[in-house]
Amino acid sequence: MQLIFNRESSIARILPFLLAWSIGVTAFGQVRGSVETFDNEPNAMSWFVYDFGDGMFYSPGWDVFMDGDPDLFTIVEPGSGVSLLADVTSSRGELVGDFSGNRIAGMGCEAFVEDAAGLDYAEFYFVSDGVFYFSLEFGGLETFGSDDWVFITVDFKEDPWYLLGDEGFTEVELTDEILSSVTEVGVDFFANDARTESMLVAIDDFVLFPETILPELGVARTGSDFVLSFVREVSQEYKVMKSPDLKDWKDLEGHSEITGDSIYTVTDPLAGKAFYQVETDFFLTIIPDVDPP
Repeated sequence: MQLIFNRESSIARILPFLLAWSIGVTAFGQVRGSVETFDNEPNAMSWFVYDFGDGMFYSPGWDVFMDGDPDLFTIVEPGSGVSLLADVTSSRGELVGDFSGNRIAGMGCEAFVEDAAGLDYAEFYFVSDGVFYFSLEFGGLETFGSDDWVFITVDFKEDPWYLLGDEGFTEVELTDEILSSVTEVGVDFFANDARTESMLVAIDDFVLFPETILPELGVARTGSDFVLSFVREVSQEYKVMKSPDLKDWKDLEGHSEITGDSIYTVTDPLAGKAFYQVETDFFLTIIPDVDPP
């Protein structure tokens, strides 16, 4: 691993760069439903490794398995821990920002541990206003006992989150204010002393899950037509369905795979009794490639 710098605080170490970055790349920013696939090496190398053993930052490794699906990896020593993390300089800045305003519900990733018995636990964390918030723990054997990739997720509202203070961890409710200024996200891996050698840990497909926002439907009648309208949300897909009896539902022709971020209007001729519904779910957007340095 390449040594980068000592950890004072995540924001302090990049503050001079942030001033230039905020002027030069203002087109970048968080998108609801972002996923970092690490398929592009510059994207992966924009992330960092923090080593709890020596308190230093390093560059991560990329594509350890060389199986056509690149990943982000590092090494953790027995009895120590590491973070694989992103901040405003990582992945075009799309993994940090206003989680509350952008209706981000949680985060997740695929994770791999070389030896589940040698892992104490893994956890997600994020930083807001200089404060670290930690997720529930994913136990070594309990979570990674299959010795294969495992998809782990946490919800900002439904799952417990913790602060670390002088008396240990204290559960905390994540308010909109806390989630409005996220400056760093990552995954921690802590090894126990069961192994005598270092082991590999890796992540792939790091996701910010958007909240699925149910549309408010507007209905009207225009002449002999039924008119249905709703506001589309970014990173959500919709389809309109129709039924004569609330049992037999069929897609309304021409109104499936609806995306966008404005008002959508459906006009359907009135012909006897009919019922309508709108189904929606989120989709994920791959973070575009970072340009090579």
